[in-house]
Amino acid sequence: MLEHLLNHNDINETEQVILMDFLEDYLNYPDELVLQSVYKLVAKYNLQLLLKQERVYLNRSMIEFLKPTINHNFEKAKRIIQKYFELHLKNPEKYHDHLLIRDMVEILLENKRLSNAIELFNIYLDGPAKIINIVHALKILEKFPSDYAMNVLRKIKQKIIDSDAVKMSSLVFNLPLIDDSEYVKFCLELAETLLEWEIDQVFSAMTFIKPYKFEISIIAFLRRKIMEGYNLVAAFNVLFYIGTQKSIEFLSQFLDSDNELLRNKAFGCIKYIYEQDNLLWYNNEEKYQN
Repeated sequence: MLEHLLNHNDINETEQVILMDFLEDYLNYPDELVLQSVYKLVAKYNLQLLLKQERVYLNRSMIEFLKPTINHNFEKAKRIIQKYFELHLKNPEKYHDHLLIRDMVEILLENKRLSNAIELFNIYLDGPAKIINIVHALKILEKFPSDYAMNVLRKIKQKIIDSDAVKMSSLVFNLPLIDDSEYVKFCLELAETLLEWEIDQVFSAMTFIKPYKFEISIIAFLRRKIMEGYNLVAAFNVLFYIGTQKSIEFLSQFLDSDNELLRNKAFGCIKYIYEQDNLLWYNNEEKYQN
């Protein structure tokens, strides 16, 4: 019944009053599944009633409650978020949900509460959470100013280096996309220590920010790694996004390579670059695909 009421908007004002009087007795109901729906429904029709509650159900479902709460009563919302963080610090095993933490911080950022978001995320970073759980929350850094995001990213990288329990591949898989020149430097430094497939993953991340200013450094890195025996096919993609003559010259040296994967990938990248310039160069060069 509660889910039905949540999914329909055909309750008139009189019925809303009756419903809220009924639900008020259930705001401290011991069953968490029932309580989840009660909170959502009360937040939908009478947010002020929910704001009076001392106890707050801490669950991802509460994100729907926190969003309007920040606009109506920021201090209340802040206390709710801080309460969760306090519980997390005392018992990180029970009260750890990186998605909930990420969503809480994101709500603060969306409502232009940057200093509060940074304060809480720093508490989380410096708290007892396992590094792997922190890594899983790193996508939220895309919402922060780039200077703060890069400082956190470097800090987490060092924590992983110092840890025996977490592999750098975890960072690679959860790498946020930060449109900043420092991010490209970070990725190139990170790639120096990675396996072949991990390098491809990092370079794929760089394609989203089109690192034009670092074309020479990227080409030098790829040339060196390929000479060392790395088969960095996917990493070539970053060059067709940059798409300058330097990239074409570098890629062209692989058109007669004995490595079929490199040869075909180089051809595909050059073809894409020229297609973007409305040229038909590739029609005369298709022999390199065979």
